[in-house]
Amino acid sequence: MNDDDNTDSRFNRRFIALLSMVLIAFACGYVWMLTFGTVPKENIRFADTALGFVLGTVLATPIAFWMGHSRSNTATPPAAPASGTIPPADPAQLKGDSQ
Repeated sequence: MNDDDNTDSRFNRRFIALLSMVLIAFACGYVWMLTFGTVPKENIRFADTALGFVLGTVLATPIAFWMGHSRSNTATPPAAPASGTIPPADPAQLKGDSQ
């Protein structure tokens, strides 16, 4: 590993952290502005829609990225058989069903 790889990696980590902080600061500023500022009557529905977008994506995405989604996302489900294939039947079970 040379110094260029280490520098790029450090830059990428810092950029992601900086972008996350900027997005969270923007979201908090927007919520602050809507809470304590005045919104003209004709723009209330637009402000509500934008607030939902900000809270649902701009604020939640960096938090989910850094904190993790949930423990269930780390567990991998068992592999499903290929489409169109039927697992072979157990002959002992078939014999017992017919009696």
